[in-house]
This record gives sequence, structure tokens and C-alpha cells, in this order.
Amino acid sequence: MDRLLKKSTLNLKEDYVYYCYECEKYLFEANVLGDCPHCEHRVNAECEHCYKYFHEGDLKNPTCCFCKKKPHLKKLLRYYFPLNKFRHIIENLYFKNAYSGISKSFVEKILSNVLPDIPMTIIAEQGIPFGENNWFGHVLYSAVELIPRFLVSLKIFIENRKISTEWELFLESKNVNLHLLFGVDNLYLRCIIFPILLSEFNNNLVNNINFIVNDFYHLNNSKFSTSRNHAISIEEIKDSSDLDYLRYYLAMTRPEFYSTNFCMGEFKKFEKDGVLKNYMDLVYILENKIAVKFNNMLPEAGSWDNLHYAYQNFLNANIPLASLYSNPSCLNITYFISLINVLMSFTINFFTTGMNLEMNESCSRTFYALCIKGIVSISILISPICPTLSKNIQSIFYRGIDNLNAEHLNKWISEEIPKVKENNLNEALK
Repeated sequence: MDRLLKKSTLNLKEDYVYYCYECEKYLFEANVLGDCPHCEHRVNAECEHCYKYFHEGDLKNPTCCFCKKKPHLKKLLRYYFPLNKFRHIIENLYFKNAYSGISKSFVEKILSNVLPDIPMTIIAEQGIPFGENNWFGHVLYSAVELIPRFLVSLKIFIENRKISTEWELFLESKNVNLHLLFGVDNLYLRCIIFPILLSEFNNNLVNNINFIVNDFYHLNNSKFSTSRNHAISIEEIKDSSDLDYLRYYLAMTRPEFYSTNFCMGEFKKFEKDGVLKNYMDLVYILENKIAVKFNNMLPEAGSWDNLHYAYQNFLNANIPLASLYSNPSCLNITYFISLINVLMSFTINFFTTGMNLEMNESCSRTFYALCIKGIVSISILISPICPTLSKNIQSIFYRGIDNLNAEHLNKWISEEIPKVKENNLNEALK
């Protein structure tokens, strides 16, 4: 805030805000209920229908959330930030493809009009105080408060890594990649206000920014709401369900492009007989086969036939693509999980087919080596979502190798076959 004042970026002006004479207080954000001036949907703070920003005084048919009476407009002196003066920042991000999907179409609509001036403060008992003594009772507006909160977190993040350079100088010297994940109701706050205000503090942070937005995720076809006690806590699930299965199911049903729904019954069904359960069943079946057939020694590949080549080519074509979908710079969890489901199903089908064919010893070794390759490759890909399952799989088929990452995966899939000697896949990774 001090930097903005020194830059003379802020404008001091008096404007109208709703005031409740019954409660004797100004009403901001969640303290006033009314109709959105853009789409006329009932709103409380941000509009969850059109997602557009509106000034508090523009709200239609207002009601005080405390006494339920109608408030009246009253003048209030505040500092305002002129967003439109800095619209080039949003335009640059747009043309750099920082926005995609929901956020891209939203930003297009917003840029078709003049950007508003936004207030820097509200009057509240809690929040980050405005820095000047004569502004007693003013705290930062929630959209503005996000910047100092983010910067403090970033400062702590850098300092905890014991980097010798002062944190701001470190940011200036590095090409920082920033990935913002947020809900659709925060589109204006994150896509418009956040990057503009952040650029005023440190433009380097806005050079490589990526916006990852999701639509609403419902519980039993109604919006999650802690205030209405319509929610599920982890505590309710963790004792009866595997959290890796829960994370996978949440990723599979994530509202990346449109609103989706969580149903406990559907999750339980997925946990019992879904593709992840079938994949894990295959892991344990294969572990037993390796123990019996190869005396716990991971097999070297031998002769190849068309079945082997077809599966090898399938892995080499789809594993890099799945890895790309999980990259934060072009994150697409919907496509990622869809492809992982295909990889798992194809691997299960490959194993089932191979088990029903008569193979000589040489072809059999290739078959089992390829099964291991597919299973381990998938486990590395899903490790951020299913860390425990992934670690268990790798402990079965990788001896003495911990914390497998994308580099290991790239080496793994670049090999023609996973040639393993002395029960140690480390040789295959060299």
C-alpha cells in the first residue's frame, strides 16, 4: 500500500456505500445481500452467476445481513485503484495464453468494457489495517488483501529454503512461474485484480503466470456449504476409505470445465470396483506371478511378438501425453485422469490377453517385463494424487530407489524394454 501511495497510483474520492442506520454500520461484501447489477441474481459478496465485479453501492434491492432491514446509501471517503490504467497487463497475459477455458472467455468479456476503479479499503473490525493513522477502522478490501497475504507466504517459502539472497532480490533475479488455482466465483478477483496489483509490487511475478480455474463442485447435487452444514470432512472419510482412492476420485470428477457432483455412494462404488481398484488388483497378482515364476527376480525381456510391440507402442505414445497434461503450465486434470484410466484399462487387458496365450519362455519374459513397465510408469504418473499407493507399487518393483520423479519416468519410457539384472531396476535407469 505504501508503494502505491508513493507512486501516486491511488485516487482519493468520496463515493456512496450502503449504511444500516439500525445497526449503525457501513455494509461491505458478505454483510449485505442484494441483486447483482449485471445479471440481477441474488448475491452475497461476489456474484456466483456472472462472476463480474460490482461496486457495493450498485447493489440492487439491498438487505442488511444483521437486522434484515433495508440500508441506505451514504457517502464514504476512500482510496481507489484505477484498474483500467493497467489493462495492458491483462491484455498481455491474454495474448500469452495465460488464460484458458473458463477464464479465457471471461477475460474476453471483461476487456470489452472499461475496467472500474476499485476501493482499497472497507470498514471492519478484522483485517489488515490501512497504513495511515487518520484511516482508523479501515482495513484492506479482501481482493486487495490477497496481495500482501500472497507475498508474505512467498517470503516465508523462500526463506525456509535457506536461500542467501534477500527474497525480493531473489524474485528479481529468477524467472518465477506462478500457478493460481481458484474457483469460478473468484474469476474477477484472480484474473483481473490480482495480477494488476501484483505487478505494481513486482512485475517480475506476472511475467509467467498461469490461471487454473474450476467450476462449482456439488455435494449430492447442492453446493457445498459449511454454513448450512452441507459438507463432508476428511475426518468422516479417512477411517473407512483409502484417501488415495478419494483423491483419485476427486481428480476424476473435478469440475474443470463445468459443474460436477460428489456422491458418497458413487465414490464407495468406485472404491470397490473402479478402474483404480482393478489396477491395484493387477499389481498384487503380478507380484505373486513374479515371485512364483521368477523367484522374485524381475525378468529381462526376451523375444518379441506383435502383441508386445503393440503394447510397447501404446505406452510410448500415451505416457508422455499424460505427463504433459499434468504439467502445471498446461494443466488439464480431466484429460490426465481420462488418459490414466485408459492406460490402466489397456494394461489390465494386455495382462489378461497374455495370460490366456501360450508363450515360450523367452516371450513370457518380455510379457512380464512389459507389464511391469506399464504398471510402474502409471504409478509414477499418479504419484502426486496417490502418493501411498504409488510408493507401495514402486517398493514392489523398484529395489532401492526412492522418490521417483519425471526424470526417472522419461528414462524409463525411453528404454526399448525394462532390462533388469539382479533384481534391481537401477540398471535400467542408468
